[in-house]
Amino acid sequence: MTPDAMAEGLAFCAERYERLYRTHWLVPPDVLFVVKRGERIVSTAALELGSKRPEIDTEKYFLLTPGMRAFIDRHRQKVVEFGRFVSDDWAGTRAVVRASMAFGRQTGAEFFFAIAPPSVYLHMREDFDVPLCAVDVPVNKSVVQNDASWSSPPVNYFDSDVPPSVIFGIAPFADVAHAKLDAEFGAPPSFFV
Repeated sequence: MTPDAMAEGLAFCAERYERLYRTHWLVPPDVLFVVKRGERIVSTAALELGSKRPEIDTEKYFLLTPGMRAFIDRHRQKVVEFGRFVSDDWAGTRAVVRASMAFGRQTGAEFFFAIAPPSVYLHMREDFDVPLCAVDVPVNKSVVQNDASWSSPPVNYFDSDVPPSVIFGIAPFADVAHAKLDAEFGAPPSFFV
């Protein structure tokens, strides 16, 4: 992806986040997937790779137990965190989810994390057969209120009527979802890291 394409995809995501949460990310992700219809962006999703970060956002924004932290740290090289998901288009949603899953599979990711409200993980589970688990963990409010990774602290994202949960998935258990998508669309794109 060119720097201009990355900037365009992040601008689309920022505009949607501003509308929903009155803030947006300032820090770019490790990987960004962008789907266009003609010249218009309709969907984005990003991945942050545990192997490239001392801590993933799940560790940053939630008061994880020592055991949870130890698990992530022990498996950091095989952890991927999904985020910056925005979509105006059902086919675009399927494309960015499929690209994210394929990228994870091709790069050896074994554990997927995300921070999402129930509607997102239920959608992934029911519409894509991606087996996910939502874990209710308290938000680290002091980090959220003082976070410089966003244009303004992401209080509206984390302190809402339906707050996000820690979402967790084990990649091999998504094989059914992979097979279903492969049967529908053919082999996924190949990614080289």
